[in-house]
Parts: sequence; structure tokens; C-alpha cells
Amino acid sequence: MINEIIADYSKYQENIPHRYFPPESVNRLIAVNNYQYEVIGKSFQHRPIVKLSVGKGDFKIIFWAQMHGNESTASRAMFDFWKLLSTEN
Repeated sequence: MINEIIADYSKYQENIPHRYFPPESVNRLIAVNNYQYEVIGKSFQHRPIVKLSVGKGDFKIIFWAQMHGNESTASRAMFDFWKLLSTEN
């Protein structure tokens, strides 16, 4: 299965054209993909902090990325992975 995922990576790769990943890009990806989300707080700049959810069950997994605004690599990977988890095969 992992080989299939790797071979089909372009299906899951989000279109994030710039190095920086501003809040507007996060909002766009949530809207375009119709992700289930909840605002769970606000940043010190009064921007919403959102929680995305997928699936059901007893086990919970948390992904946290971009603690520092100029470090977007993990955020990019997280949204690619989120798309993979949310895609019905």
C-alpha cells in the first residue's frame, strides 16, 4: 500500500506555491477541501486557531505544525497527509 501512495503522491499533494504558508492559505485549503474544523482558540494576533477532524474511534492523533511562522515545511507535509487521510479510495 505504501508504494501505491508514493506512486500516486500527486493526488495528495496540495498546491502551496510559496515558501511561506500564511493563515489565508490555511483557510483556503480548509474551504476548498471542505474539511471539518472547529475554532479552538485565538493567537496573540487574534487569528483563529483551528482543529481539523477526520474519522471516528477511540484513538486520537494530534498533528501540530508551524509553531514558528516562517517554518512551513511541516505544515505543507501535514496538509498533504491530511488530504491523503481524507480521500476515499
